[in-house]
Amino acid sequence: MLISVCDKMQSGYTYELTEPVGENFSPLFKPELTPQQMLELGVFEGHYLNDCQNEFPHEWFVNAQLSFENPDVNCNCFKVKSRQSLQEWRQKNWIIGPDVRNAFMRRRIISV
Repeated sequence: MLISVCDKMQSGYTYELTEPVGENFSPLFKPELTPQQMLELGVFEGHYLNDCQNEFPHEWFVNAQLSFENPDVNCNCFKVKSRQSLQEWRQKNWIIGPDVRNAFMRRRIISV
């Protein structure tokens, strides 16, 4: 399945889902939470993936703690600032390839 990305962070980018959703992970990949669980806990102060929900499974967002205007620490389960700038992520080499949101584990990597 080919996914076209067009959101606030990037456009003109496509990727292909090459594995069944939630299958064929590296044995070294052992996350504690799924993307859905992270969104329900208000990851990044509720201000993440707000502009590209159509790209991801609907169920991820049913109980997500989201803030559409600005990041809101009240969405975060710990009530603290929990985000860094995209520039910071790039400086730390946490972004691999052209997909700036890949660190969040697109559904080709993990889903439930």
